[in-house]
Amino acid sequence: MLMAVLQGMLLSAQSLPSDSLWLWPSLHFHALDASNEVASEARQAGLSVGLDLDADAFHLPFSFALLTGSFLDSSLKQQAADRLNAVNHARLQSRYRLYYRWQQEEFLSQTPALLEVGLSRYALSAARFTDDAFTTVFFGNSRFAGEWADYSGTAYLRYNADLLDFTLIKYIKYKNWRLQGGIGLSAGLLRKASRFCLPEGLLYTDPQGLFLDAAYRFSLTAQATTQENVWSAAGWLLAGHMYAAAVPAGGRTSLALWLNDLGALHWGRRAITYRADSSVQFTGLTVQNLFSAHDDDSFLTYSVDSLLAHTGARRSEGAAFAALPLRATLAACHQWNASLSLTVAVLYESFPSQLPMVMLRPLWHHRSLAAGPVVTVGGISGVTLGASVTSRIFRNWGLSAGAGNLAAALWPRASGSAALFLKIWSKV
Repeated sequence: MLMAVLQGMLLSAQSLPSDSLWLWPSLHFHALDASNEVASEARQAGLSVGLDLDADAFHLPFSFALLTGSFLDSSLKQQAADRLNAVNHARLQSRYRLYYRWQQEEFLSQTPALLEVGLSRYALSAARFTDDAFTTVFFGNSRFAGEWADYSGTAYLRYNADLLDFTLIKYIKYKNWRLQGGIGLSAGLLRKASRFCLPEGLLYTDPQGLFLDAAYRFSLTAQATTQENVWSAAGWLLAGHMYAAAVPAGGRTSLALWLNDLGALHWGRRAITYRADSSVQFTGLTVQNLFSAHDDDSFLTYSVDSLLAHTGARRSEGAAFAALPLRATLAACHQWNASLSLTVAVLYESFPSQLPMVMLRPLWHHRSLAAGPVVTVGGISGVTLGASVTSRIFRNWGLSAGAGNLAAALWPRASGSAALFLKIWSKV
């Protein structure tokens, strides 16, 4: 999902003479952002908004109903069940970012560098789950009467954070090669975060409904801020980013590599973690009074802790860490002529899906306009067709916009993904 900026940077690098500066890329990417195709000035300020929803099991009506808390009727649930694979993936991410960038003519050597600072709100919800886990959650465990349901490998990560980021990208001349290398750092306050991992999970339902047998190994960590103010935080987030690109002299093909989100989440000392590695047989709870809040035998007295106690889970409080999902992109761009190029890129993410995504993007240029389709294959979404366009709208202003899956607007029940991007910037 990081390739649109790479395409503009590589294309412009190939078309410039060896003593010219490249159009500067960014370490914060979106597949639909081609703003570097026309924004040649290094000193600029801007605002970008990106939203990506991907699911290989859910179609869009089901996803929207789930996200908004709307009623999920039986037809929606059955349509999602009919799309299930043995292992399924879903992800929702959004970013709102303000940035300012400027160029230093000489930084650490006699060649220029780009410096950039940004403020952003980033949110991620990502899940990997088995078909049995979906069936149990939305239809109950009665469908597995006399059988074992397998939930092994199910995992979930959700967080949102307010971040301050800094970027340094250096332009280097080495013999007849043109090179760029960059590093970046993102740090900020973690507002809400939770993580669930179930490496092993099996559930047997007695055909008569008399008992459940379960074997499992899981961990659950969660903490949310209780005070809604600018300084309240559940912890912090720290991530590093790396970038490198090379163009041989006179070459028409370029190579670039990104490594993003090399870092971790940190929950504060009030975080609560549950861990269990056990097997149990559950025959139910004996409740004398279902609703009395003053009765020790009332169901209302059962908290999350007491219910989890039946699983043998151990509860602990204190700081906790979780690695961020790593993103890596390798891309090659070939320039056919001054108006047309083709970029082929491979994107890998460590979670929720480890299946690489391949992107193909032909791009056409005409004066201050850059536009083209974006075709992706693999990853969570399968095959999608999108489009992006970037243009100057006034003398010192520019606009970039795009949609990642055009079919979503026409056939939402046949589409599991949707992506939107908007960026406005100004020369300063």
